[in-house]
Amino acid sequence: MGPSDVGLADGDVLRTESAQNRTARRRRRRIGLIALMAVAAIALAACGDDDDGGGGGGGDGGGSGGGEDYRIAIMSVGAENDKSWSNANFDGAKEGAEEYGADLTVVPNLGTPEDYVQQGAAFARRGYDMVLMQHGAMTEPATQIATQFPDTKVGIVWDPTDEQRESLPENLFTWDPRQQDGGFLAGALAGLVTKSNVVAGITGAPFPAIIRQPEAFSLGARCVNPDVRVLIRYTGDVTFADAGLARGAAESVMGDGADVLFTALDGAVNGVIQAAKSKPNTYVIGQYFDQADKAPDVILTSVLHNLQGINKELVRMGVQDELKPSGHYEYTLANLDVGTLAGFGQLEDVVTPEIQKQLDEVEKKVRNGDIKVPDNEELAEEGSAENIDPADLGC
Repeated sequence: MGPSDVGLADGDVLRTESAQNRTARRRRRRIGLIALMAVAAIALAACGDDDDGGGGGGGDGGGSGGGEDYRIAIMSVGAENDKSWSNANFDGAKEGAEEYGADLTVVPNLGTPEDYVQQGAAFARRGYDMVLMQHGAMTEPATQIATQFPDTKVGIVWDPTDEQRESLPENLFTWDPRQQDGGFLAGALAGLVTKSNVVAGITGAPFPAIIRQPEAFSLGARCVNPDVRVLIRYTGDVTFADAGLARGAAESVMGDGADVLFTALDGAVNGVIQAAKSKPNTYVIGQYFDQADKAPDVILTSVLHNLQGINKELVRMGVQDELKPSGHYEYTLANLDVGTLAGFGQLEDVVTPEIQKQLDEVEKKVRNGDIKVPDNEELAEEGSAENIDPADLGC
């Protein structure tokens, strides 16, 4: 998965980029050129929905109101039962739809911009009131759909800059689970637990909402352990579901000495778990969904971003017509417990009472602002954490 990090000094961070990653980068640059000309010919069956309800399509779409007549489509990159990002998002939307009486259609396993353009347009044409896109790299498809269908609320998990927000359609809303808080806590745990003083972050294709997670992990590890080395690997996988690529990345960093592996993956986390099982005293920190039951002897903990609570709230705001024009909603460790760590299961002997005490103190400081985890823009580029001294954050 790339060159060795032999010769790096303590505290250095190594990044490698695969050919697939470079291809993904070029592809993202072409996202803005996606044409909507073929959308009108999309077969309704492609939407994966048999709904015969009211609010028919035609023209530029159109909402039907609230309650049981309110129709929502939620799209994500993974499966409904992947015990990860998509699973958590879908569960929250389902709970919200049931509680607030909305009609929900779930569309899993969408990985490309074309997928999101086609599916989003098809739902909007059928008169769906709200379309949620749970893939932070799909900002151009979301903007295109919102522009073409002004009567459909389109939501994308994204934290746009102030300049970007000024040009967004009024029916496009965004939200951001502040994932760097949980990444920072995961890094602190890794820095306290590691025996080799080498830890690693493994993820798929880089874009700002992903990059901030391993960067924050690096800062958290260095916050509590100035001697730790942090290795970061991007597989280039835009689906975040390729377990083979993830396993290869894990084996690479394990070969370089990493004994705690932090993941920002969807279904591909299973590949990291399999790699960790092959080497004693190697642990995995999962994300988005409690991964403990997958491998109790390997999963150190999981970072829980309360995606269930966020999606339930998005559904509520849609049904009750509380979404603001071009609204943006931020969810944090302080206001919605975004970024808490799950329990330590069978590995409480690894996470000793003393380590738990130190970790609790770090979390307390992050919550009350004594430790200031950097904002999104500060961690949006690969290598951002290398230029930040943890002492300047309050460590």
